[in-house]
Amino acid sequence: MTPGLRGESDAPTPQLVNFRDIGGLPLRNAGAVRAGVLYRSDAPMPGDRTPSGVAIWPPTTVIDLRSRAELAQEHPLVRMGAAVHRFPLLDRLTESGAERAEPRLAQVYRRIVSGIGEVAGPLLGVLGRAPGPVLIHCTGGKDRTGVLVAVILGLLGVEAESIRADYRRSAVAMPALLERHRHGGNRYRPDVLGVPDSAIDVVFSTIGAEPAEVEAWLRGHGASPGDIAAVRTGLTADAGDVR
Repeated sequence: MTPGLRGESDAPTPQLVNFRDIGGLPLRNAGAVRAGVLYRSDAPMPGDRTPSGVAIWPPTTVIDLRSRAELAQEHPLVRMGAAVHRFPLLDRLTESGAERAEPRLAQVYRRIVSGIGEVAGPLLGVLGRAPGPVLIHCTGGKDRTGVLVAVILGLLGVEAESIRADYRRSAVAMPALLERHRHGGNRYRPDVLGVPDSAIDVVFSTIGAEPAEVEAWLRGHGASPGDIAAVRTGLTADAGDVR
């Protein structure tokens, strides 16, 4: 091999680098997010190994938030038996004049919140009726995934600081994520790599931080009370069941 050039043997072992189970996060009153039912990650690639510590893989349901321009091939988990539901949050949205005065990530996150509002009904329907574990992902698993997960956690009753802490965990994955995308050819914007609290706080300032506020916002954007109740029941565990 020519010195200074990398070959295929130098490529990292295929695996998700921003994957985690969000189970275990404490709720405001009692209990926690149920473990083993909701995962978040970067985009799966063909040949990825099963994430460590996961009992069921692939998940029965995948919520893919990537834009159509990012989809170069069939989703790799389809052939493994997962049902994939696509919600391209940013495809139809453009920034407003008011957003141009905000930091870049705050602009993006405000548009992601708007995108979630446009599909809140069907999205909560998929999440509430899933027959098994659900994986939510975009390309990097930080921005679109982070905003949607923050909305879900807020609905369940997770405190804002715990939501921020889960969001910050993506910072550790950024170097490996860039390397993975360099080899895999997927698109990821290098200009929005930060993980500041001020970005995820757009969710709280736009929707609210209280479970009742999040529920009202979701219902106002088409989510049914039945689906909201199903999400809460399926994703939360009593205090005695917390691992």
